[in-house]
Amino acid sequence: MPKQERSELLTKVADLLLDRKVEYAELIPKEMGKPILQSISEIEKCPLVRLSKSLFA
Repeated sequence: MPKQERSELLTKVADLLLDRKVEYAELIPKEMGKPILQSISEIEKCPLVRLSKSLFA
């Protein structure tokens, strides 16, 4: 996959995760038994996806 395409894909993934934060935060406790606050915290780490983009794309 070309670098530019990979970069755009990682940006879209990060945006989708943040846009659907509430939806995912409600699903994670149901599927994995984690507390809701921990679930939200994990989702809010998605800026790390953007960091990965800058490092690996």
